[in-house]
Amino acid sequence: MFWGGAFIESGGSVVMETENNDGKFNRNGYRWDGAAPGSPQTATDGWHGDGYIAARPNDDLRVFFANGYLDAPEVVYNVNFTTTGTYFVYLRSSGPDAKSDSAHVGLDGALNGSMALYFIGEGGATSNWKWRSNNNDGTRTKINVSTPGIHTFHIFMREDGTRIDRIRLSTNKDWVANPNDSAKGPDESPRGTF
Repeated sequence: MFWGGAFIESGGSVVMETENNDGKFNRNGYRWDGAAPGSPQTATDGWHGDGYIAARPNDDLRVFFANGYLDAPEVVYNVNFTTTGTYFVYLRSSGPDAKSDSAHVGLDGALNGSMALYFIGEGGATSNWKWRSNNNDGTRTKINVSTPGIHTFHIFMREDGTRIDRIRLSTNKDWVANPNDSAKGPDESPRGTF
């Protein structure tokens, strides 16, 4: 199911509220709650926009690479890119524990990385939400946009229970949310029909 339209990238950046996606696909009894129009999740304080998405149910399922992600629930975002090149993936996220704090991401159906996200209490931190930009192996998560036009950014469930509030795709590899990694970040990018 697709809701229509596309986010507009400008100057090498696009920002999306996860609840404003272009479609979701439930698979094998798992789903992204909050990913349907008018139904964002709101139970965990500190989210921005209308809410966030959460992988459900939270019963400690983990989906690994080896094409298992193709059977995992998915949420998609259409983006109209005018700037080509390497984009670094930033997700504002949280999770209840270390078994619920990662997601697979990709572009145009190809898997680009398995992101290590943030869970409440990690490192003694107290914030419910933080921006993350690394794969599970510590390398930067990135996608390559080789042609201008509409491309589809994917978030696949890796660990159920994971919560994701916002997405930023940026050609700036050194971007940091101001004033800290818990901040909301830039305003959501506009949408258009193409």
